[in-house]
Amino acid sequence: MLRLAVTQRIDSDNLLRDVDQAFRLVNTATETLNEGELRLFCAPLSLACAVPPAWLDAHEHSRCRAYRFADDRRRHLLAHGMKRWAIGNVLNVSPRDVQFTVDRLGKPTLPGDAVHFNLSHSAGWVALALYRQAAACLIVRPGV
Repeated sequence: MLRLAVTQRIDSDNLLRDVDQAFRLVNTATETLNEGELRLFCAPLSLACAVPPAWLDAHEHSRCRAYRFADDRRRHLLAHGMKRWAIGNVLNVSPRDVQFTVDRLGKPTLPGDAVHFNLSHSAGWVALALYRQAAACLIVRPGV
């Protein structure tokens, strides 16, 4: 069964004072992500200033510096910082310690492939979806 938990968006007019509060989108963000659960996070571009650059790895920093426009660099920092923060909470590790691998198509994944993620952005917003793979099940139909 797929459960959907939509997190509360942060009002950019009421930007929170520190990093911990800025990334505490809802209390459920620090709970375990259950099998078959999908969790969505949205944040305004104005929260990019709350992302500690130390959370990103060398590759993410290199990609960030490659953007020509400041808004694109902020969007990259926010997206990858939010990704590391949310996955770190689910895996109970610091955002800086989240380790990624690259699949055969070049897409970043998590080792073990149990938690899937996807980033999207549009205008002044970044969205992140997290999904924990449900255990494979065997469907048995009588008479087959």
